[in-house]
Amino acid sequence: MPKPVRELLRLVHVEQIDIQRLKREDFEVVEYLKAEDPEQFKSLKKAARGKVKKAV
Repeated sequence: MPKPVRELLRLVHVEQIDIQRLKREDFEVVEYLKAEDPEQFKSLKKAARGKVKKAV
C-alpha cells in the first residue's frame, strides 16, 4: 500500500481526524515546523496526543 494512502487511513481511523476539515495550508505548516524546529514539533505532537487521550 502506498505511504500516502496508509497515512490517510491512519489519520481517519486511528487519529479520528475529519479530513474534510483539513486544508493544504495545514500540511504546509506541519511540514515547515517539522523541518525547521523538530524539537518543537515533537513537543507539540506529544501535547496534542495527551489532549486527545484525555478527551476520549
